Amino acid sequence: QKVTDLQSCYLNVAVWNTPPYFSYLKRVDGYYEISYFEAELLEVLSDKLNFSLNLQEPPNNEQRGKVLSDGTITGAMKMLHDHTADLSLGSFRYTLERSNLLTAALPYYQTYQVYGILTTTQLYTSLEILLYPYDKLTWICLFLSVQLSFIITFIIDYFYGKSLLIQIAIGSPRIRTPSMNIIRLFMGQPLIQIPEPHFSRFIIIFWHLYGLLLRTAYQSLLFQLLKLNLYHEP
Repeated sequence: QKVTDLQSCYLNVAVWNTPPYFSYLKRVDGYYEISYFEAELLEVLSDKLNFSLNLQEPPNNEQRGKVLSDGTITGAMKMLHDHTADLSLGSFRYTLERSNLLTAALPYYQTYQVYGILTTTQLYTSLEILLYPYDKLTWICLFLSVQLSFIITFIIDYFYGKSLLIQIAIGSPRIRTPSMNIIRLFMGQPLIQIPEPHFSRFIIIFWHLYGLLLRTAYQSLLFQLLKLNLYHEP
């Protein structure tokens, strides 16, 4: 009968803020407010056994505490061991360390643990690593854009001596290796011969920025692959 009715005696309870199990927050008026399902469990237990709550927080934010290598106990475990707290709750789970030191209650909350195990792994080949940063559609668009630039360059070079408009747009003297210049600009290399007209320089700057964006994205994605050591999906 003494255990079932504690005559509104105060029990020291070691608690801390550990949502979603137990919320222990200070209100504007200075009082602490508890909530979540472990707080409801504590309040129901207080009503059933007729005791009052004296909430205490473990010092130095040690929360549950642990047993150090030299045998020193910290946190709520120390408070229970030294009888400065009568009970404690806040997402406690069964461990060998705690069972050797404290008396636990019956489990009142359980969750399923789901583990994903990678049974087989396959590393990327050298070619797959080089092609990894972009998907198939991006590589196709990149290939078509380079081929289109080669075709336009060939047409301009072929009609250079026959069209005055092309000579004005490209400038003089005639560019000797236009196809090689496309590759050099795309790979970020400087040009040996820079045309004088503004239109030609605008095209060069545009193509250079296009290559810069693609190179930067490619290098960053390739670095991510090499850093994280990704695998094929099993």
